[in-house]
Amino acid sequence: SGTSVIWDTGAADPADAGLGAYVTTTTTGDSNLFAGVTLDGSIIDQGIGTIIIYGPALARFAGATDGATQTAGSAVGTTTVAGQLGTGAGAGAVLRSEATYPTQQTADGARKWIFVNPSNGE
Repeated sequence: SGTSVIWDTGAADPADAGLGAYVTTTTTGDSNLFAGVTLDGSIIDQGIGTIIIYGPALARFAGATDGATQTAGSAVGTTTVAGQLGTGAGAGAVLRSEATYPTQQTADGARKWIFVNPSNGE
């Protein structure tokens, strides 16, 4: 859980698949396709899963790569580390700067509470 995902615009027409919209991870910084943060441990390819599209979520951060100094209120966005957020825009804001495991605060994969609020380029 806690993986950031974007809308998969390259997937087959979801209406034909009968599942709804597809999501995927990205290595693009500040993607305007940000969809939310996974609640499930994982979502299998073309499977059904739950993502948080608005509100508080415990998200994975690219702490060593992009965002170890995030503080409460800081804007966040997608990063070059697949499935992890960091300094940027388009995904929401940090709620608490402490990681779930304080000794890993600066490591990639560290978790931080954010308020998910996709701006989708607006």
